[in-house]
Amino acid sequence: MSSTENPVFQPVPPTFQAGYVAVIGLPNAGKSTLLNHLIEQKLSIVTDKPQTTRKNVLGHSERARLSNSIHGYAGMIDPRYNLQEMMMRFVKAAINDADLLVYVLDVSDKRQEA
Repeated sequence: MSSTENPVFQPVPPTFQAGYVAVIGLPNAGKSTLLNHLIEQKLSIVTDKPQTTRKNVLGHSERARLSNSIHGYAGMIDPRYNLQEMMMRFVKAAINDADLLVYVLDVSDKRQEA
């Protein structure tokens, strides 16, 4: 199937100049590390402690003719208390609003199915 046949993977239109990229995934999957790499700065905290990112982290990247607002979000979990519920609301809003979703997963994480 080519990219023109699949509505999920469409080519970038020639007039497209800016976009909103949401980096999502499970806790400790490498979202902050990827965000830092994409924006070529150490903006997001990188640690082994899960749920360090509680509010979205906003970075910016300009490559070629594209200018992107890149947002890193808290790891996706089943919330157990109010703070976690609010964090997941931000993630759900990002899924609906983003021009591009980047789902990061750790292939060594046994919680994820193949």
